[in-house]
Amino acid sequence: MVTQAQASMNTARESVYYNPRRLFRRKHGHHVTFHGYQAVVDALERVSYQVASMTRSLDQEQNEDERNGHEHRRFFHAYGDFLASLAHITGLFGEVDEDHLQDQAQRLCASAGEAQEVHNRLTEGAQDSSLPLSDPSCPYGILLAEAARLMDEFQYTCDVLQQGVAHARSSPRAERTEAARAAHADRTTGRGGP
Repeated sequence: MVTQAQASMNTARESVYYNPRRLFRRKHGHHVTFHGYQAVVDALERVSYQVASMTRSLDQEQNEDERNGHEHRRFFHAYGDFLASLAHITGLFGEVDEDHLQDQAQRLCASAGEAQEVHNRLTEGAQDSSLPLSDPSCPYGILLAEAARLMDEFQYTCDVLQQGVAHARSSPRAERTEAARAAHADRTTGRGGP
């Protein structure tokens, strides 16, 4: 998925170079940048590496006593809740559409906040348990570190997207586009204009 997104970014950059409209945009002080998109793709690439690492940690073998313990089950139930909250965010990333980016960025940031709460419950529950969090032969501490890294990457990705939306809204082109949409809405509803 990340490879496909990177290829799409490269194609978009190349198409801007060959697009004759870029000359017009340059004269009016507007140039196309893909910085925000690239930052999101880069963050999602880091997320995919973190997920692979977390999967290896989940596959780590535990002894029979640990697998049957109440705290073990409680930890992995909380971990499953955390992964479900990240899956929800991933689903939202899959639906990102430039025309609805402002609303989607707000939903993504709200979902990241909810995932952070789930992560906090996971961490607090593990710290309050008697699970061997610092034992490298057990997966608990490693999984908590992986969860923290994943949460940081998802939060960063949401923040980058939110900043991109804020930047796009503050650009002169965005103001002209918003004014054109408002004028079109007025004309189509009969509230003004010729």
